Amino acid sequence: MFAYENALRVCKYFTLMGMVALFAACGGDSSSVKPTADDPDSEISSSSENPDSSSSDNIRNSSSSSDDKSSSSANLSSSVQASSSSKGDAESSSSSGKPNSSSAESSDSKSSSSVSVKEFSLESYTKDSFKNPDIEYQTMTDERDGHVYRIVTIGAGDSAMTWMAENLNFSGNTTDSALAINLKSQTSCPFEKAESCDVLGRLYTWTAAMNISEGYKDSIPSAHKVVPIRNHRGVCPAGWHVPAMSEFLSLYNRIEEKLGLSKQGIALKSKAGWDDSLSAGNDIFGLSFVPGEAVQNGFLGYVWLADVDYARTNSTTRIVLETNANHTLFNGGLADWKAYVRCVKDKDVVTGKFKDSRDGKYYKYAYIGNTRWMAENLNYGNDSLGKCSWDDDENCSENGRYYTYEESRTACPDGWRLPTENDFSELIENVGGSANAAVYLRSTEWKGDLPGINAYGFSAKPTGSFHWGKTTDNFGRVEPQLGFSSESFDMWLGSMNGMYMVTILDWSNSSYNVMGALTFNIDGVNESPLIPVRCIMEL
Repeated sequence: MFAYENALRVCKYFTLMGMVALFAACGGDSSSVKPTADDPDSEISSSSENPDSSSSDNIRNSSSSSDDKSSSSANLSSSVQASSSSKGDAESSSSSGKPNSSSAESSDSKSSSSVSVKEFSLESYTKDSFKNPDIEYQTMTDERDGHVYRIVTIGAGDSAMTWMAENLNFSGNTTDSALAINLKSQTSCPFEKAESCDVLGRLYTWTAAMNISEGYKDSIPSAHKVVPIRNHRGVCPAGWHVPAMSEFLSLYNRIEEKLGLSKQGIALKSKAGWDDSLSAGNDIFGLSFVPGEAVQNGFLGYVWLADVDYARTNSTTRIVLETNANHTLFNGGLADWKAYVRCVKDKDVVTGKFKDSRDGKYYKYAYIGNTRWMAENLNYGNDSLGKCSWDDDENCSENGRYYTYEESRTACPDGWRLPTENDFSELIENVGGSANAAVYLRSTEWKGDLPGINAYGFSAKPTGSFHWGKTTDNFGRVEPQLGFSSESFDMWLGSMNGMYMVTILDWSNSSYNVMGALTFNIDGVNESPLIPVRCIMEL
């Protein structure tokens, strides 16, 4: 059942469009509640830094396919593989799945085709023409150049996000010499008209948007180490960042609640500026995304994301909106193409701690969605309940205890419980979907090409698990053996149908597995593996 539900969830998020594999993402979402000091033992903190307080400069994200390393038939790997067009391919598809008849090209260049393209009548608009009169906006000022931007907060509680409701128009008036260099000759105005920047915002190459050296344009994968997926400021003002794909997916969740599937384009496009006769925007949140390029069928708008290698090697990631489509597309592109930047306010990681009344131990927790998740492994037990790695009590203090499945079902403190498969599915949705969930949930202690970034305070460390296997002694006798593996984070999930565990895979994989735990028959008794426990409390 879980496999079926998970498959539907992935299909719900990702749809193949036309000649290129693109994402039309939707999903459920729920608001969550900020923590309050509702009990004397609760201690709450809020920080925009990762809880591990480690440097994020070495963070790498991969939105491309994840290798499925599990050989279990019950494995439910949630990685998604997608491909994107090269520069010569059609960049977007119509809602019918047919490629646009205009040739795909850089958003700052004119079509070489003799086919006439639509003209954007700049004289008809001012910056305020794109405001949604039904939305109550606030404003923020970019201290670097004094530009004032409309902003809007979507959602409430821990799941709320504050977005700029117009595109960035920062051109380089800065004392930051590196930013000045990275912007030089790397920005332009829409429709090749200088006055359009004040009306629609500015176009940037990807390296300029990320505020990294132009030298990365020919080797985009190497930018992983300087473009962390969470709160990457790029060209945005202090306290704001270039959005990640997961943040757009969270936005899409809310759109689905209001309009249903595949209506992202309608919900995001401004009411003015697009061709009303085809697929007009209703701008339900007041974000007012505007066109940036004219094509035969109408207009296109591109917005950069901080994700590297979305769809293919040496590819950036961007959002595509088009006149004749109800949806939006996630699309890979080259670094010297240009797109808008829409900044999002940095979001705090909200954490706290509670006391287990049974033994007085304190545990950290993180608010993710409508749930408090323990942010460290449970360490409750004694010689007859749970096991410390290598039978060393100090290891229990550091990594928690390892429990059989039967022990895990009653191990949680009062008011807390073992998470179910559905709870874990909601966790994945609340961190933006499956493609990079493991990277977001892993602590920064992980090493290698895909270290964790602990984006939500979950702090999954590579604490591993004990599994039964077989060994052969010096006399050739086969005996059962309990072996320890520390190459992953594992935890128990409660299940009506049997024993399930979840594995946040090792450093080489950005995704995760949910699988049935294999038992070992010893003298007629099925012995369970020993796996850590993370308890949850619903709000």
